[in-house]
Amino acid sequence: MRDHRFPIGVTVRLKNRAYISPGAATTYRITAKLPLTSEWYQYHIRNDELGQLSSDTRN
Repeated sequence: MRDHRFPIGVTVRLKNRAYISPGAATTYRITAKLPLTSEWYQYHIRNDELGQLSSDTRN
């Protein structure tokens, strides 16, 4: 089983902002790892201004 790309607690910047408002934050903190689905890692990410989101990243 592969491990996730980012550990919990790390601050990340979203590359693809296609589905996020232009006024949204650019950096988020990883708060939880979700199960691997197909070839995508999934995470809960958080920005203190916006709250909790879910995101994914390709292997």
